[in-house]
Amino acid sequence: MASLRSSTGTPSAVRIAMQYVGSRNPTRTRGPWCGDFMNLIEHRAQRPGIKSRRAVDWRHYGHGSAPVAGAIVVFRGHVGRVIQRLGDKVQVISGNYGHKVGIGVYNVRSAIAYRMP
Repeated sequence: MASLRSSTGTPSAVRIAMQYVGSRNPTRTRGPWCGDFMNLIEHRAQRPGIKSRRAVDWRHYGHGSAPVAGAIVVFRGHVGRVIQRLGDKVQVISGNYGHKVGIGVYNVRSAIAYRMP
């Protein structure tokens, strides 16, 4: 797995997100909350995040990336962080995965964007 520390020395977003695995909605917001969880993680990593709750709006955040550890992965209706690439799949941590913070595996090509802050 890639290093979980950013180039600035702050804990990476993946490491921060992993602290919440199994938690039921640490954002305390109503409705779909994967975008809210991503904002929570970005703020804890001392980055601004975005001013939207919509998962798809993360496709404009930061700069383009590949499906690598630490990248934000945007799907239609869902957003998370890549933990690692597994061939043609990515292991992703995200909020609102089965109504909690969880880890799933997705096809690399199912994403609409990969972004780095």
